[in-house]
Amino acid sequence: MAAIRARPLFLAVTFPLVVFAAEPPTFYIDRGACPFECCTYGTWRAKTDTRLFAEPKLKSQQVGSVPKGTSVQALTGEVHTVPGKLKVLRDASLYKAGDVLWVYTYLGEGIYKVWQDGKMVEEEIDVGPGNQQPHAWATWEKSPRSQWWAKIKLNDGTIGWTNKPRSFRGIDRCE
Repeated sequence: MAAIRARPLFLAVTFPLVVFAAEPPTFYIDRGACPFECCTYGTWRAKTDTRLFAEPKLKSQQVGSVPKGTSVQALTGEVHTVPGKLKVLRDASLYKAGDVLWVYTYLGEGIYKVWQDGKMVEEEIDVGPGNQQPHAWATWEKSPRSQWWAKIKLNDGTIGWTNKPRSFRGIDRCE
């Protein structure tokens, strides 16, 4: 009778990776972001002629263009942001007077990506940049500066990036 040998069993356990850092990023790329309520990727139609770049950078090579009226597939997007600075004036929710919030991607309905305790979180901020209320809990010292890039696929298979997604119809599923 043959002997049966037991083999060791190795079990792989994975955990989500959360990156913590001491300082907020001075520039943040939010991959996959769609920066407003009802924003959507999918079938879009060009309202104007629009250039496509090899990478989501203005200095990258132009790989094509989308003529006005052409339907395309918007595959994904990125929002590139230099953060805004929001100073807390009085205690509110998780924040204490004097706290500084570094504010990044706007997601719609008053929700932003915010740097908090060494990581990026989503937070509702009811004080919009340029819309300061007299008795607000916080004040904007600097508004975030963002640029939205969309990855587009043409019917001929060409894929490129545009920094002009608002030059397309179909970006807002609530329209």
